[in-house]
Amino acid sequence: GRAAALAWRRLDVSGNGLDSEAARRLFGWLRSATRLTSIDVSRNGIGAEGASCIAEAITALTALRCINVSSNRLGPDGGTALAGSLTGLTALQSLGARGC
Repeated sequence: GRAAALAWRRLDVSGNGLDSEAARRLFGWLRSATRLTSIDVSRNGIGAEGASCIAEAITALTALRCINVSSNRLGPDGGTALAGSLTGLTALQSLGARGC
C-alpha cells in the first residue's frame, strides 16, 4: 500500500509505456516518498506535461541521488521544468536524460 511505498528507496518503472498522465498520477502519489534515492522512468512515453509533474514532485525528494528520464519525449518545456527542479537536490549525483 501507500505506507509501504513511502519507505521505498528505489523506483524503476523503465520501459513500461508510461505516458504523461501515468507520470502525473505516479508522481502525485510519490511526493511523500522522501526516502527515494533512485528513480528510473526511462524508455516510456512521458512528454512535457509528465516531466512537469515529475519536476514538481522531486523537489520534495531530498535524498534523491539518481534520476533517469532518458528516451522520453520531454521536449524543451519538459527539460526546462525538470532542470529547474534540480537546484535544491543537493544529494543528486546522476541525471540521465539521453534522447529526450
